[in-house]
Amino acid sequence: MKKILSRFIKFLIRVCLNLNLHFLFAFLLMKITGINNSEAKEGIIVFGRISSDLELLTKSKQYNYFYLHRLQFFITSIFLDREIMSQKRYFDATDKKSQEQKQELKKHILKLLKYFKEKANVKYIFAAGYNYFEHQEWANAGKELDIELIIYYKECIFSDGRIDGAKFYIEEAAKKIKNVDKVLVYGETGYKQFVNTNLVDNSQIYKVGSLKADELYKNFQISNSNKNKKTITLFAFPAGEFPKGFDANSYYSQQWHAGYWCPNLWKETINEFAKLSNKFTNYEFLVKTKSRPSTEVVKSFIDDENIDNLVFSDEITVSEVCQKSKLVIAFNSTVLIDVLITDVNCLVPQWHEALDPILKDKLFLTETSKGYNSVHSAMEFNKFISSLIDDDFDTTDLKNDKNARQSIVNYYLEAVDGNVMNRIHQVLNGIS
Repeated sequence: MKKILSRFIKFLIRVCLNLNLHFLFAFLLMKITGINNSEAKEGIIVFGRISSDLELLTKSKQYNYFYLHRLQFFITSIFLDREIMSQKRYFDATDKKSQEQKQELKKHILKLLKYFKEKANVKYIFAAGYNYFEHQEWANAGKELDIELIIYYKECIFSDGRIDGAKFYIEEAAKKIKNVDKVLVYGETGYKQFVNTNLVDNSQIYKVGSLKADELYKNFQISNSNKNKKTITLFAFPAGEFPKGFDANSYYSQQWHAGYWCPNLWKETINEFAKLSNKFTNYEFLVKTKSRPSTEVVKSFIDDENIDNLVFSDEITVSEVCQKSKLVIAFNSTVLIDVLITDVNCLVPQWHEALDPILKDKLFLTETSKGYNSVHSAMEFNKFISSLIDDDFDTTDLKNDKNARQSIVNYYLEAVDGNVMNRIHQVLNGIS
């Protein structure tokens, strides 16, 4: 029924556009997607694509926003065949039919954008990635109307050993994509990905920080002196096996694999965590997963049949985890940077792949630090956590140096200070 309704709506829209009634569709689109602020004089079209930063951007009162949500995919699907609606196939599809579809899409988008510009003074289009198919023809049409495309890049936090891989793919994309005006990144690793790639001029790459991290910073008030905390949390983002012929030094692996896959470290960590949950039943051992299907995958890695003392949750937020946890355990995940924004105790497992001379620099935080604790074997992991619980966390062994944490956070996120929105506005106002 939903598919039939969707097809019918698409048919009506095409009839409307073919009758040159673009103003009607644009008017309805503005009403559906609009987030209006009474004093704002300029507008921004936002393509979300699972980016909490862009959702938070729409909270600013300095602009009116048109947040497309899922409509960004629906609109393109009116004109494009499904098989070319992807980051790779969109640009590879150079056959006559595909080119004609793209041109027709751009033609209609141009008319819609003229209405947005006239009625709402739209000046910018924001997207979370440079190569997302859904905004390409909006950006191309925007070039004819002096509407700038700004990429607020969501994949900014990279380990140093993966940057060359990311940079290679941006350079390749720059040969085909000529519609980006500015790139906003979180911090240094984001900047390194884009500099000298020709996607934009280097002067148009700006380190502004993360709105999501700023939100955590502004909302988070916590003290680890709270003796009532009885939760230890493991961020469980399971890693698959290395594929056949895996080459950690290839650009493909740097971009898509090496940053995530630590199969041996992962298996031993989750199994030691399960053992500890059965040993210390007076503590809650929380396993934070990404989704319900992911939870089942996580459980499949645990050898111990008794997992009754493990609590699994895919819904709890990072902020909520930090609020309730006495200790957070994570490795090779951007969530580590989020935890270091707070003053929550953090433990980073560092053995197996984290000690491998080739893989080590492909992973996050494989060095020792005064800002977090690290352990270098499964035995040490078990012994360290057991000791913390036996001492009720009343120990000098915990590393929580504020300056060390700030140094790490600033490298990846430039600054977490409550002023990210101001820095974005400075870029838009030409005063950065």
